[in-house]
Amino acid sequence: MRIQKSIASIVIAGSLLVGGASVASASPAAVPAHKPSAECVTALKSLRAEFVEGGRLEQQAKDLLRLRTFAVRHHRTDAVKVIDAKLAALKVKGAALRAEIAAQKAVVKTACAPAASAA
Repeated sequence: MRIQKSIASIVIAGSLLVGGASVASASPAAVPAHKPSAECVTALKSLRAEFVEGGRLEQQAKDLLRLRTFAVRHHRTDAVKVIDAKLAALKVKGAALRAEIAAQKAVVKTACAPAASAA
């Protein structure tokens, strides 16, 4: 009697395990929506590189502002003029980079949009 109950409980546990596994594998979250194209991956890498460049430019601007403050405090007007010129150049680079990032975001939006499925 005990053996029959043990076998029955093993069979029931096995069927629940197999049934639960088949339900889990049929869930829509397990299947990816779409695979990104090579163009999408390239566009995303380019956008990421531009964001890194923007961070680098911001750090340079912070460093230059710190140096400018130091130069002003120590009455180094010649250094302030040089630093101001570098800050102006960084401002131009930053504006150009923001324009590139906006253009690259548009490329990413079009390249990485999922293709419309044919119905």
